Amino acid sequence: MTYTFFLDIDGTLLWGSRSPTEELISVVTEAQKKGHRFFINTARPTSNIDRKYFPIDIFDGLCSGCGTNIIYRGETIYENILPTEVLFTTVELILKNQPELSLLLEGTNAIYYHGINRNWEGIRNIPYSSVAEIRSLFPGIRIQKFATYDRSFLTNQTAEMISDRFDTYFHKNYTEIVPKGYSKGKAAEIVEKLLCIPHSSTVAIGDSLNDVSMFEYCATSIAMGNAPDEIKVMCDTVTESAAHNGAAKAIARLCDISYQRISTFV
Repeated sequence: MTYTFFLDIDGTLLWGSRSPTEELISVVTEAQKKGHRFFINTARPTSNIDRKYFPIDIFDGLCSGCGTNIIYRGETIYENILPTEVLFTTVELILKNQPELSLLLEGTNAIYYHGINRNWEGIRNIPYSSVAEIRSLFPGIRIQKFATYDRSFLTNQTAEMISDRFDTYFHKNYTEIVPKGYSKGKAAEIVEKLLCIPHSSTVAIGDSLNDVSMFEYCATSIAMGNAPDEIKVMCDTVTESAAHNGAAKAIARLCDISYQRISTFV
């Protein structure tokens, strides 16, 4: 069987660095020669994957923003960009209710941020102060989802006010605000249908709570050794931690590749 892998980034492919290890890249490259396919499946927006450090082009595809933008072999095959009026209305409502929020608008080309006291300005990080400013300066803005930052959380009241269009996920240090129905599991489902992939060949590898929908959807689920216990017990198998190249080793086992040979070679 040839597999289609859906891979989380932080805590799965990356551990203490901004780039995957040479072993991982070698295993993926060899597996691709056998017909296996690899999709990065991340909650990060497309603009938050820096190709200078993360060699996204070695993978077959990218599912970003919880499935709101999907690229396959260099071509966008699916996207759900927020309509501008929905974007403006939602940001206005959130900031009216919680003006203190560190609210990020996460897009395909840039991240627009509000209320964050750090020097983030640059081509991919753009500050904004109001909806009026966004309307005026960024009429073609392309936003996939929202997030709060720096332990700045949406209240339950605010979440309820936007619940007709958005699902809200509360994490330890931030809140994630995603168009209704989208998740890493939804991303895997979209790819499977668009590329006519047998469901039995789908494999999810991840380490955290926002990988749960991906684990639940894919036919095979693999937890990283650094994942919390509640993640490990729901998965089919547990590999080693990201610090010990657990993802590369799990891929090698499934694809019948000698990790020991790869590790020695590189």
